[in-house]
Amino acid sequence: MHTAHQTTVLERLDVAKGASFDSSSNEHESTCLADTRVEVLDEIQHWADDAGAESIFWLNGMAGTGKSTISRTVAESFAAQGRLGASFFFKRGEADRGTIAKFFPTLAADLVHRIPTIAPYIKDALDADSLIGTRNTRDQFDRLFFKAAITTQICEGRDNDGYQNDIKLLVHFFFRAKAELSTTVKIFLTSRPELPLRLEFVKGPHKGVILHDMPQPVIEHDIHVFLEHRLREIRTDFNASVTGSRRLCPDWPKQSVIQSLATMSTPLFIFAATVCLFIAERKNGNPDKQLAKVLKHQASSQQASLGSTYLLVLRQQTAGLDPREEDKVLQEFREIVGPIVLLASPLSTRALSQLLDISQDNIDDRLDLLHSVLSVPGSSDTPVRLLHLSFRDFLVKPELREHNPFWIDQTQTHANIATRCLHLLRRLKQDICGMADPGISRSDMSAAKINSCLLPEVQYACLFWVHHLDKAKVTISDGTEAHPFLTQHFLHWMEALSLMDRAIEGLGLLRKLCLLVKENTSAEISLFLEDAVRFVQLHVSTISSTPLQLYSTLLIFTPKQNKVRTTFEDLQDVARQICLKPQLEDHWSNCLQMLDDHGDSVNSVAFSHNSTLLATSSCDKTVRIWRVETGECIQTLDEFRSSVNSVAFSHDSKLMASGSDCGEIRIWCAETAKCVQTLHGHMRDIEAVDFSHDSTLLASATSLDSTVRIWQVSTGECRQTLVGHGSSLTSIAFAGDSSLVASGSIDQTVRIWRADKGDCVQTLRGHSDCVEDVAFAHNSVLVASGSRDTTVRIWRVSTGECLQTLDQGCHLGFCLSVALSHDSTKVAAGSSDGTVRVWCVDTGECIETLQGHSDTITSVAFSHDSSLVASSSEDTIVRIWRANGAKRVQTLQRHDDVVISVALSYDLSLVASGSWDNTVRIWRTGTGECVQTLHGLGRLVLSLAWSHDSKLIASALAEGTLLIWRVDTGECVQMMKGYGSVIEFSPDSTLISLGSHLGLDLLCGQATGPHYAGMPRVWRVDTGKCVEALAGHGGAKSFAFSHDSKLVALADDDATVRICCVETGQCIQKMKAWKVNSMAFSHDSALIAIGCGDKTLSVCRVDTGEYVQRLQGHSDWTTSIAFSHDSALMASASLDTASESSIKTLQIWSTETWECRHTMRVDSGLWHLAFIRNSSHILSDVGTIAVRDGGVADSAVIIDRPGISISEDDRWITRDGKKLLWLPVDFRP
Repeated sequence: MHTAHQTTVLERLDVAKGASFDSSSNEHESTCLADTRVEVLDEIQHWADDAGAESIFWLNGMAGTGKSTISRTVAESFAAQGRLGASFFFKRGEADRGTIAKFFPTLAADLVHRIPTIAPYIKDALDADSLIGTRNTRDQFDRLFFKAAITTQICEGRDNDGYQNDIKLLVHFFFRAKAELSTTVKIFLTSRPELPLRLEFVKGPHKGVILHDMPQPVIEHDIHVFLEHRLREIRTDFNASVTGSRRLCPDWPKQSVIQSLATMSTPLFIFAATVCLFIAERKNGNPDKQLAKVLKHQASSQQASLGSTYLLVLRQQTAGLDPREEDKVLQEFREIVGPIVLLASPLSTRALSQLLDISQDNIDDRLDLLHSVLSVPGSSDTPVRLLHLSFRDFLVKPELREHNPFWIDQTQTHANIATRCLHLLRRLKQDICGMADPGISRSDMSAAKINSCLLPEVQYACLFWVHHLDKAKVTISDGTEAHPFLTQHFLHWMEALSLMDRAIEGLGLLRKLCLLVKENTSAEISLFLEDAVRFVQLHVSTISSTPLQLYSTLLIFTPKQNKVRTTFEDLQDVARQICLKPQLEDHWSNCLQMLDDHGDSVNSVAFSHNSTLLATSSCDKTVRIWRVETGECIQTLDEFRSSVNSVAFSHDSKLMASGSDCGEIRIWCAETAKCVQTLHGHMRDIEAVDFSHDSTLLASATSLDSTVRIWQVSTGECRQTLVGHGSSLTSIAFAGDSSLVASGSIDQTVRIWRADKGDCVQTLRGHSDCVEDVAFAHNSVLVASGSRDTTVRIWRVSTGECLQTLDQGCHLGFCLSVALSHDSTKVAAGSSDGTVRVWCVDTGECIETLQGHSDTITSVAFSHDSSLVASSSEDTIVRIWRANGAKRVQTLQRHDDVVISVALSYDLSLVASGSWDNTVRIWRTGTGECVQTLHGLGRLVLSLAWSHDSKLIASALAEGTLLIWRVDTGECVQMMKGYGSVIEFSPDSTLISLGSHLGLDLLCGQATGPHYAGMPRVWRVDTGKCVEALAGHGGAKSFAFSHDSKLVALADDDATVRICCVETGQCIQKMKAWKVNSMAFSHDSALIAIGCGDKTLSVCRVDTGEYVQRLQGHSDWTTSIAFSHDSALMASASLDTASESSIKTLQIWSTETWECRHTMRVDSGLWHLAFIRNSSHILSDVGTIAVRDGGVADSAVIIDRPGISISEDDRWITRDGKKLLWLPVDFRP
């Protein structure tokens, strides 16, 4: 029985099925017979017992020498001793077992299964990164093996001469494990003795045995014992099945015959095994006759002997046939066996029948006589496998083409398989599993459901049709088979890959297809594939998690002229339910990736030297490592105590450095993500770090003591402390030749220092404000600097001359980051206006503007080949851009900055949006057309409100102005002075009030302003005059209109609530209430509820001012109050920040008994409440909340969100509370 930890881990690890030695798929594989392989097995046992012996044992030998059998024997023996940690048997032709992609997850699962104490280590790794199984091999090694393998012995077998790079990588990792682990971990590996592997093993200590170099008498003895044993079994089985004279003699076969077979087989055990299988095959004669055929076909050399044996087996297919029939059988053989030996992963006869479009009976008939060379299971649903790779080699060797009638043309067979795959994939369709739920997560779909809809042959075709096309050396062009498949089934294919949890592989398959495109005749398919790559690259994470969004979000939010969108627009079933679609440009922007896993401002970005990885650091106290090609976060370093301000790769990509607010500088091994040095010297506030080009030194800059320190990377010693700036430092950069260091400072200068001596050789002056960043050209001739004076300057290092000042009116904000391209021809600058601009260094021309960030750019970096730019921002997003120098013309009507306020008109025909660009735009909801742009606002638009007749809109500005606009003309009809963030028109649209909401005003920065005490007020809409009679003593702090617009309640500074007649201004009622923050009339105007600063709710009669009830229940001030239409219920919302976990609450009260009927917990504050007419739901700013019958003392809030709405996390458009349309980062509220 497994422990809970074991069960959890084993369920989460994606393993290679059949790879473990004791897997059910290996149960028929043999182990060494008694009295065979004694010397080798004894040597392995002695190595395992010797704690001082080398940690790695390499058993190598050419194909067929018995490596796998020895490995299984060793694994079985160690398992029986309780010493086996894990095993992995590679096998070519079985996708999961043919590469190392699932090697470490499989080892981890085996470790957890055998050693329960390992489970918590693996669980921690999975909790830290649930996608660790998809990460690179280095990360998997570190987190799934290295940390867990400290107490275990590993046995690993390999019998595969392909994938040499894989085993080289494993050997490298295992040598490292030996060097770094203090406990005894032993690794047993087998492989063929190919030169690259021999060279890799030379690099570290290991124990080695070469099987084919063992003394021939020893090998011959072992093979003789094997033959004797197997032939005895064959004789016994045959004699038990026949009677009388048909039985074989007790001494069959003679010892001389066995010796002859042994001599013939040595040193290849596979020859002996194949001969025995052939002799045991009953379909073509009794064992004696089969043996005679073998002896007749003896050959002079071992390899020829093995080939002769294979040929002997195969000729049973054509024995006794005339030439015409023989040709037919040979053709069938190539059509059936050819694919079997060339498949990337084995398939069952049932699946083969579907894939190849050949009847299962024909396949079974052809395989009946091949049990000697193929593992043909009894079940039609179990894969057919090669018994040994040498059989495949025999069939496809080019040099045997003229001599082997069963020779298989690899290229043609691969082409045929590719064609059959494409034919099979035409069955794919939208929502193939019939979920009818566009927002369903793949993780919520059962594996059984997916596998029943995507049968093994279909899954195989999805994964490997491109592989076979590539192996067939086929080029694709317009009109070839691949073209119509892609234009009809591309989205279906991507959906299927996602359902199989292989969406990321789809990106690689598309890129491989791009390489197969034939030039000059492939304009259409080339453009389609180019757009398809961009489509998947940008959306791969969404495709992986919610596959059905392919047909909605990912089409809707794709450029209008994108080939994928134009090809599949008719599939937008969900999109047709969205009346207002986003306005998009015709073609892709330069943004290739948006990385949004950070939880706070991202401070720094850095490419690895080969540009395959990107490191980012953030205020969320993490450093993340991303794969540039796919946008995957493959590593998260979360061991920091404070914000991480800077990150840098060494130029050899072996190390990475980080600097943080707490003063820590850490140096990390880029391969293992382990901290190898912590540098102490700065007190705190490390602003920047940078490696020298030779990777031996690290420079750091701090804002605390205005110094630059240069560190010896290998020892952590501080070599130099550079002092000279007159104020805090902001940035640091090494020259390309490692001889100089540049530093930028708040003192408006750039200083150039000699790295070896620490003296300042140049002080560059010219900026008129703080220098925020500096960057050296790769050739060390130029240095660039960016400043808060909005300029970028290019300087000649040798003379200190300013060669270019890049401003040209382009930057609207401070320049906070600069980067020079590797060829020194371009400089990128990130600004506080949220843009990245790329300039030509020689001419000073701004050649490209990259727009998309919604907040200050904090860092920019060029890839090594200068083709990509990465940018980080305070908006928490990292973007990767294509830097191709193409100027883009903005053709869409949209705001130029972040939208911070939105209001929908009461007739639902228009929506208004206010932005940081100081404009308000009016949009028609039916078409998305911008019908008005309101200019001249001057400052930030805080809030918007429509009149109830939808003819007017009001905007409150941060500078203390309230504007009223006519919607039809865009004319500003009234301007009133007043500070506030809450606007409300009276229901009859004749009055307007501007009030305060303490929470909202604090967020807007107004609650502490000098004019805050003077607001709010009530004005007449037609004249713009303040209704002085309603002003009160010292100004009202809160207000509420009655539903018939006849009354208004105002809360004054003097702790008085006054209810006034709107028409006359006469105060008809007064009541005491302390620090009022919210009020609401009942619909019949009989009651008023008042939220007070003492966290209570007071309910008063309007006609008498009498207090009806004082309600206690909230633990903080009330943000909003609403009565139901029949006045039977009252709802109140509070921040309740004093309660446990700071959970906000909504309470529903009965106005008959004044008992609290419901307390509902919500995760965010509710600022606006309103009952719908039947009182069954409450409309709020987080959605529609169901009001259930019956008292509930304490329950989680139920957000029904009927109709079309937006999810609480702003990531989804929902329909009746169910996910409908995922919103990309750029389109979220």
